[in-house]
Amino acid sequence: MMATIAVEAETYQSDRHFPEPPQAVNPSHAQIITEAAYHAGLSASVKALLAFTTSGNTARLIARFRPRVPISAKPVADLLETA
Repeated sequence: MMATIAVEAETYQSDRHFPEPPQAVNPSHAQIITEAAYHAGLSASVKALLAFTTSGNTARLIARFRPRVPISAKPVADLLETA
């Protein structure tokens, strides 16, 4: 049942174009970088966006643009443990 709902919701979203969020008057460095990452991914026709994050804020900032590809967030702590 949940899979059916998810597929229908994703189909609905893919048929619509969401407007980009308004630009901040004084954007933070994080906002500038995530906007650039979104647009770079859009230009390169990537299959997914990967956000390295400590708090989840990076993925949330990318999600504001409602990209048509999945966003994956990887905690930086996980990377330090495997190094």
